[in-house]
Amino acid sequence: VRPLLGLARLALASKELWEAWSLTEEALTHNPRDREALLAAVHICQMAAGAKGVTEFVRAFEGRYGRAAELDEALATLRALTPAA
Repeated sequence: VRPLLGLARLALASKELWEAWSLTEEALTHNPRDREALLAAVHICQMAAGAKGVTEFVRAFEGRYGRAAELDEALATLRALTPAA
């Protein structure tokens, strides 16, 4: 998981959003409850499609894996890091 997320960070730094998403998604297939991967996923979804993207990710994730405290933590971190509109 860590090597994939390292590559995802490099892709983000190069403004390759879809490559970062692909690598993060692959990391989540290996460990769907990985905190760093979940934070990366919600952050990328927010960058790509705003709040709607995050909501769609949460629905898809919970439909596949069920509710996860780790996802709740990632969402709380995202809210804390996102400036109020």
